[in-house]
Amino acid sequence: MTQIENLERWVVALRSGKYKQGHYMLRDVNNKFCCLGVACDILHPEAWSATAVDMIGDARLRFYLSDVVNDVVIRAGSYLNEFCSYSFIPIHMLKELGITDEMQRDLTVMNDDGYDGSKSFSEIADYIEQTIIPIVKNQPTL
Repeated sequence: MTQIENLERWVVALRSGKYKQGHYMLRDVNNKFCCLGVACDILHPEAWSATAVDMIGDARLRFYLSDVVNDVVIRAGSYLNEFCSYSFIPIHMLKELGITDEMQRDLTVMNDDGYDGSKSFSEIADYIEQTIIPIVKNQPTL
C-alpha cells in the first residue's frame, strides 16, 4: 500500500468507532488506544506483544515490528527506535505513513493534551485528512 492509502485507512479507523480512545501510550491493557496506536493496529495488528509496566506503573502493551527484536533491545528501555515502542510509532512505521517525527509528536499532543483538552479521534482524523495527507501528497517518498 502507498503512504496515502495507509493514511486514508488510518482516518477511516479513527472514525469507525471500533477503537476506544486512551492516552499516554499506544495501547493499554484495557484496549484503549491513542491515535498512534490505532495506526499501529491497522498496519501491523500482529505486532502487539506481552504487557509491560513502565516506570510510573502503567500497564501497556509493547509494539514490535520485527521478529529480530530481542531482550537486549527491550532492556535498553528506548521509547522510540527502529522496531519497538510503547508511546510513539516506531521509526520504520513513520516511513509507511510518510509522516515525520514532528508530525507524530503533534498528533500525540492532540491526543494527550490533558483529558479535558485532548482532541477526539474524529477531530484527529480531520486533522490528518486536512493537514497531513496534503503534505504527504506533495513530498517525495520518505
